Amino acid sequence: MKSFFSLFLLFVNLNPAFAHGENKLGPHEGYIRMPAAFHTELVPGVKNTFNVYLMDVGNSNPVIKDSSVQLKYQNKKMAIHFKCTPIADHFNCIPNEKINALKGTLILNAIRINNKSKDAVYELPLKLAAPMKD
Repeated sequence: MKSFFSLFLLFVNLNPAFAHGENKLGPHEGYIRMPAAFHTELVPGVKNTFNVYLMDVGNSNPVIKDSSVQLKYQNKKMAIHFKCTPIADHFNCIPNEKINALKGTLILNAIRINNKSKDAVYELPLKLAAPMKD
């Protein structure tokens, strides 16, 4: 049994961020999270706007049908919600108020084809997850 477990560990990636592609940019050059049985990709736009893609587990097939996105920015002093509008194959999210400094947290709650997610948390400034060390 011990040898089976050792062999298992050789083939299993124990860093979940690395396993879900959070260590590299997604297909739309955004930041990947896996809050449910699907991936979210957050793509920074201009003037603190963001595009959000709801993709399958293979980081493809973005959809908006039977889907929705709620995005919120928060720091120690404030919380600002975004208005997220479906456009083609993604959601465009615009803050309801002006955001001066993007240090804090973006919290994304999504439903993809009626499949609800947990919160996908993006720390600001945005960065990739660190790759696994040998």
